[in-house]
Amino acid sequence: MYCSTCGTSLPLDGSPCPACAARTAPAATVSDAAPGAEISPRDKGTLILLASLLGNFGVDRFYRGQIGLGVLKLLTFGGCGIWAIVDFILYCVAAPPTDVEGRAILDRRTVERLRERPYSR
Repeated sequence: MYCSTCGTSLPLDGSPCPACAARTAPAATVSDAAPGAEISPRDKGTLILLASLLGNFGVDRFYRGQIGLGVLKLLTFGGCGIWAIVDFILYCVAAPPTDVEGRAILDRRTVERLRERPYSR
């Protein structure tokens, strides 16, 4: 994790940034999908929209931060459409997709519900 003010790598113990002494809020966690996982700032609704409209050009993979797969999908026109359709279906019904940093991409409604009630077992 990096400081949002100066970009320096932050210590894992939650102490302030060693370079600028700025404090950061702890990352929100996903409770239902993967306990302890971080939530991506990207939106699942946007991802599904990009996959449905521009999936053949790999825009959904670029949005997720997967540049290499985005270029490959662009060059193959979404695997002649098959790869694009499979990605669209997976985004809609499978486990939450993740971005390049491994954070879950969730829709706004799920994020709001997770922030309302903390995870407890």
